[in-house]
Amino acid sequence: MELSLNHIKKQHLTYFQEAVAYFEHAIDIEAILGHGSYFNGRFTENSDIDLIILSKSDSYEKTIINIGGIDFEVMHINIRRLMKIMEFRASDFTRSVSNSSLVFDKNGFGQKVIAKAQTYCALGSSLVDDIKYINQSRSRTRTLLFDLRDALDDPMSFQLMHIQLIQLIYRFICLDEKSWEKSSKMVFKDIKNLRPNTYEKIQLSLKESNLSIKLDIIEKLISESLAPFGGILNNDETFSII
Repeated sequence: MELSLNHIKKQHLTYFQEAVAYFEHAIDIEAILGHGSYFNGRFTENSDIDLIILSKSDSYEKTIINIGGIDFEVMHINIRRLMKIMEFRASDFTRSVSNSSLVFDKNGFGQKVIAKAQTYCALGSSLVDDIKYINQSRSRTRTLLFDLRDALDDPMSFQLMHIQLIQLIYRFICLDEKSWEKSSKMVFKDIKNLRPNTYEKIQLSLKESNLSIKLDIIEKLISESLAPFGGILNNDETFSII
């Protein structure tokens, strides 16, 4: 695969080639977009290199691979799914895509995605779409919380749902802070950076062995994190699935 050298430093080219080869054997790659500090001139020794791999496959993955001491944070996503996500025009993610650089573009899909993101950003926020997304997440939180309360006698199910709720809490933190959600491996680090006090409470809930106390902690965290968005979705509220 021939990568564009316009935005890749010569000393990092072999790292990029190795990172792409890591995915190329399993994915029919249509395009690769680069975004973040490496591509906007703010790269330091401690920075990640952020890539979005576009394909026509239905799989979705966020992963981090370390090559030459540099962390490549890579999102692999279906092109149509990416287009759907970008319909939330106010999101940091859409703005990030609109400012991204082409690392590879087989059939022009990468350029089309960037152009679409730029169009969405120019149009501005779609309030209706943003409300749908928020309410869908509020509804999911409500369902999981109710299921968690019923799982006090099932520790394995409880632990799984507890982690899922932390992921949703993280989503609302990102929405409130207008920050882009990071990969699953970066969640706790990002929460610590965005909300140190919330991070400490989450760590407390993870360490707690008493499920009733654990439930109490997570309920308070949900209440705090969802407060700016109206709390969990109530029975008398409706929303449209995206």
